Amino acid sequence: MATVAMVRRSITLALATILCAATARAGVTPEEAAALGTTLTPVGAEMAGNAAGTIPAFTGGLAPPASYKPGDGGDPTRSRTRSRCGR
Repeated sequence: MATVAMVRRSITLALATILCAATARAGVTPEEAAALGTTLTPVGAEMAGNAAGTIPAFTGGLAPPASYKPGDGGDPTRSRTRSRCGR
């Protein structure tokens, strides 16, 4: 049993080492970085939708609620929580 556990640990360690080495070598070319915000979203996904129309194009993410005023700060759910709790 000890031999099986040692083999499993060795295989796990080898796989972890391979994965770490592969991600350490990953990089972005200047052309790919320049595409962020133009043809790619800020996190690197494609902005365009698919040809079938089942995946919509990226239009800029989530918008704040209409009641939001910049500079107010705080938690936007706080007023709802207070009214629900009676505080």
